[in-house]
Amino acid sequence: MGKSFEPSGNTSRFSMKEKKRKANRIYNILLSIVITLIIIVSASIFLGGNESEQVSDQNKKQEETPAVQQNNEEQKEEKNDDSMVESKQDDTADTEEENDQEDVTDEVDDSQLQEVYDSNDSNVVKAYVNEGWEPVGTEQTGEHIADFTKGSVDWNEMEKAVAYGAGLEDSPYTLWWLENGGSPNRAIGTVSTKDNSKTYRVYIEWVDGGGWKPVKVEELKVNDKR
Repeated sequence: MGKSFEPSGNTSRFSMKEKKRKANRIYNILLSIVITLIIIVSASIFLGGNESEQVSDQNKKQEETPAVQQNNEEQKEEKNDDSMVESKQDDTADTEEENDQEDVTDEVDDSQLQEVYDSNDSNVVKAYVNEGWEPVGTEQTGEHIADFTKGSVDWNEMEKAVAYGAGLEDSPYTLWWLENGGSPNRAIGTVSTKDNSKTYRVYIEWVDGGGWKPVKVEELKVNDKR
């Protein structure tokens, strides 16, 4: 008869130990996976937070930069405005000085005016001479011959002297008449302001080497050459 085999107690203990060893191995593997996942998630959160802070810092810098630029531009504009104000003040001061100088010049010229009353013309308001009048200069050389051709060199120089005598050389004016004054070196011109509010009859004479020079001016009531 055959004998039946019954497992011994050593075999049972070995099986239990083997099962525990496998369970521990599985546990360790799961634990390693969990730890690895925790590390990955933590790293992602940390790195993501740093990137967010960097983006936030960059946005702040970008927001601050236009503000800084705007402040700089406003400061530049204020400096430019101050410079413009100073420039205008300087220009105003220069203009006032020039006006003062012109006023002084006018006073000198007016002080040299002398009214004369030798005119029998009822159209004359007043007549005057000025010792400060000078020849207006000339481009002509040699013996002078009066030339009343309009547009000629002599005509232009006579017109210049007439306007100068009337005080209109720097103002818009109209030359109405220019004629011989009774001798080759004398002429008479009638000139008025552009609006014809003032009319003058100006007597001029030729000065050798100097050109035409006013010698007497009559202010007229009515423009008799209009």
